[in-house]
Amino acid sequence: MKKLLIGLLALTSTFGLFACKKKTSTTKEKTTGHTTTKKPVETVETDNPSYVSNFEPQVSETLPRIDINVDDNSFDFYTSVTSVDSNKPYAACKVTVKDGDTTTIDSVKAQVKVRGNYTVEYAKKPLRIKFDKKQSMLGLHDGDAYKNWVLLAEYKDWSMLRNATAFYLAHLMDGNYVSDFRLVNVYLNNQYYGVYLLAEQQEVKAGRIDITEADEANPEDTNIGYYLEYDGYYYKEPENQQFTVKYPTMFDINNIPFNRYQTGYTIKNDVYSSTQTTFIKNYIQGVFDICYKAIVENKYYEFDSTYQTISESTTIKSQHEAISKVLDIDSLVNSYILADIACDVDIAWSSFLLDVNFGEGGDKKVRFESPWDFDSSFGNTLGCLDGKGVYAGTVTKNVKNEDSANPWYLLFYKADWFKNLIKDKFNALKNNGSFTKVTTYITTMTTTFEADFVANYAKWDNCGHPELYWIEFEKSDAGKCKTQKEASECLVKWLNNRLENLDKIYNETE
Repeated sequence: MKKLLIGLLALTSTFGLFACKKKTSTTKEKTTGHTTTKKPVETVETDNPSYVSNFEPQVSETLPRIDINVDDNSFDFYTSVTSVDSNKPYAACKVTVKDGDTTTIDSVKAQVKVRGNYTVEYAKKPLRIKFDKKQSMLGLHDGDAYKNWVLLAEYKDWSMLRNATAFYLAHLMDGNYVSDFRLVNVYLNNQYYGVYLLAEQQEVKAGRIDITEADEANPEDTNIGYYLEYDGYYYKEPENQQFTVKYPTMFDINNIPFNRYQTGYTIKNDVYSSTQTTFIKNYIQGVFDICYKAIVENKYYEFDSTYQTISESTTIKSQHEAISKVLDIDSLVNSYILADIACDVDIAWSSFLLDVNFGEGGDKKVRFESPWDFDSSFGNTLGCLDGKGVYAGTVTKNVKNEDSANPWYLLFYKADWFKNLIKDKFNALKNNGSFTKVTTYITTMTTTFEADFVANYAKWDNCGHPELYWIEFEKSDAGKCKTQKEASECLVKWLNNRLENLDKIYNETE
């Protein structure tokens, strides 16, 4: 299959040309309540200013086609799923994949089911394919074979490119795991079901979330990997697969106190005892407490040898030193920038993913990776429709117009050294052309596959119907679009505006 070349524009763009010089001051005023004190500003060395990624998404002249043919046509696995609480049964099927004139998978045995949470309530539903044997899918993930793959419906994102945009951005900034992706046409039982985004199942596997899997024969062993989701649906999981963490009241950038956090986590990989669940619960609580004490109280704590209890250290001398012992800071920088650019409404509720590996070779540090679920982002929901202001690091509005905040981002945005890391990485991405690559990709997809998008909306007729979606969605520019092309142009306009505003914020030029 001949690939199209996505032309790169000039590295300069409308969202800013120059970065400000680093500050040289050693102290900064800090306001807590009515008291103003002085605190030292830490300097953290980083290679962020020179960062470059060579990732390029796969783009072909025509969309690949995935055929899913269910063995028992009377088994209604698709339309029977109508709510987040619906049973989501697998249906035995055979899968065929064609990339242009080449059949890459020919009637291979698999299972298919509806996946997702509230997105299953829409007419067009996301799907999960589970092959009987590992398969490579359209060259994703360097052609590596896996059993599990995902098809995202992109029903409420009329551009159908927000998840792809987020994945592309994350690949350009992140050294950790990010799902690969590719637009495809899907046919179910020989009937056209529209354009989907093929992506990877977020799971613990070598090359994906590469941490140590638990052994059912040794259920008390806590030296394993833990893959976690900060998840508002945590309470729906089995007791051993969920836990909660306590967060203190924190002040946002406007010095407003906030303490109404979502507190639950889901353990996304298998664990086999309450011992393992309790271990990771106490560890995550301890990690957050270490970070809070360092950033807010300027006190430096560390774990004992059990990683269950923390105490004040006599040797640690800085916030960064204390935190870097338990948390991969670069991964949080990347996670923060992506969430702040996207104005990701889900960060205070769910789809916020992290992991830690206590198994052989693991560094026992919390790592933020595998970003997911961005169809409500990039100006597509209430909360940051104008693309202005700090988003991830402060209290914002959720889709119900309620105050909400992600406790990790809210805490770390208080640290000046963390803000400097954000600024350095953002400027590197701006100056090396990463943002231009992403906006060019959006435009290229829209132009190249215009007929496919038209066919998708002829099938589903949801574009231009804001009454189907979030509160006050019709007031947004995205909610006024009538075609995929208009929605795509709206996405590019919003993204350029957002990047321009963040450039001013991060480089303090406002």
